[in-house]
Amino acid sequence: MFKVLIVGNGIAGLSLAWQFEQCGVETHVIADARGARATGAAAGVINPVTGKRYAKSWRFEEHCQAAKDFYQSAERYFGQPFWRERPILRLLGSPEEANNWSRRAGMPEFGAFISDVQDAGPWSPFVHPGYYYGLIRQSAQIDFAAFTEQVVSYFEQKGRFRPGRYIFSSTGEYQGIFDAVVFCEGSAVATNPLFPNIPWQPTKGEGLLVEFQDTVLTTLLREKSNGQAFPMLKKDIVEKYVRKYSDENNQLTMPKQTLARLIYNENHGLFANVQAVR
Repeated sequence: MFKVLIVGNGIAGLSLAWQFEQCGVETHVIADARGARATGAAAGVINPVTGKRYAKSWRFEEHCQAAKDFYQSAERYFGQPFWRERPILRLLGSPEEANNWSRRAGMPEFGAFISDVQDAGPWSPFVHPGYYYGLIRQSAQIDFAAFTEQVVSYFEQKGRFRPGRYIFSSTGEYQGIFDAVVFCEGSAVATNPLFPNIPWQPTKGEGLLVEFQDTVLTTLLREKSNGQAFPMLKKDIVEKYVRKYSDENNQLTMPKQTLARLIYNENHGLFANVQAVR
């Protein structure tokens, strides 16, 4: 039987490992930590229209269906939901953005995916005034945390999950055991000595996750980065904190995520029904 070693236990490595396993390939996974890193913070959003120019995702129909089939197949195996179809509410910060959105919505290739809406719907209590709104359909959200946990547990039970780092000095040993080694290391690939001549430029983002309790928010919220990083708080409150924690060049003296947690901790009562901020 063909044997493969996957290096990395993020969504890329574990999805590939699970797909190999379903195809009859004996798959092993090695990672220096059980929990995934960037995957643990990923929103898992499948979005057909993205970016400030509202571009349609490349070959979206084909790729979205493949992803849906993949995750729903895993759902049937593990008996746990991973795939959830959810519309996205897009916040539009100016009349120009709203007009561009409306023009896109009128194009035949976009009509099935986006439209104008008059208000924020169930998000209205959490968004300060001044926005226009667009709705994205045929979008979805994947529970990456649940999926990766189930796949790691599967390989642990099979005795084919190896905690620890890939030892590059032992590459010859690995090659004697496995027919192929696949690196799915995320940003760590930049320090992989097997690929010294590839100009990697790995990037990482940051996110604010707010968990609501006893609310019905079936629509995802999406805002283009336009300087307003905290759309759920009144603008004057955010501006007060931004001024307080900015230097003489008007640059924040701490990461946005740290500032968001500070704002939350000091204004807890303003977040109605908020259970936690991570």
